[in-house]
Amino acid sequence: MGLLSLYSYSWAACGGLEPSYICLDGSLACDECSCLSATGFSPTINIIIDNSVGGSSTNLIYTMSQDAGESEILSSLVVSDAGSFNLSGLLVGDVIGTGSLLLELYAGNVDIASILVVSNINNGNYTVFSHVTASNSPAYSVGDIAGGFVISNAESGINIYTEVPEDEDYITEAYDMSLTFVNLFVNPADGYVTFTSTLTSELSDVDVQVFGFE
Repeated sequence: MGLLSLYSYSWAACGGLEPSYICLDGSLACDECSCLSATGFSPTINIIIDNSVGGSSTNLIYTMSQDAGESEILSSLVVSDAGSFNLSGLLVGDVIGTGSLLLELYAGNVDIASILVVSNINNGNYTVFSHVTASNSPAYSVGDIAGGFVISNAESGINIYTEVPEDEDYITEAYDMSLTFVNLFVNPADGYVTFTSTLTSELSDVDVQVFGFE
């Protein structure tokens, strides 16, 4: 339908009401479906390990960002071909790292900081929730849960899996997200490891990125 100007929809088209939905470009529409369509799917991913010394524990940092107007992410999977998570002795309630989220909204930026807390352990799958520690968002107060994911060890490496419930909102705002797993990843003995990130959008686009360390 194309980008809407500020008053491109008459009140009659909005059921007798003035257009009130704010599109990503700041224009007004009846609802999100009348705004600009998704412009593509090209998330920026990075995976960092603090050191690659064979057999040593290291911080693992996973970052993700998208531009406004792209299709939202439905699921994400990060796997490695070597190494492991040090899950031995982890209990429900343990803190394994930190997270941050910056949302660039039309009404202003939103910053959320969190800690990563083990919430459930089932057959080697560790469900981790992001518990908010600081926020300027009216939607998330300190102590609230702002998302989560599942981590596990596989035969040849690690898995980090996230799935977002589908909704009618399939276009994302601009954001930067970061997860830091503190001394949880154990490098393989020879120090060589490759991580593969696979992201699937709500419109079924697939993005694959590979990161190697030695």
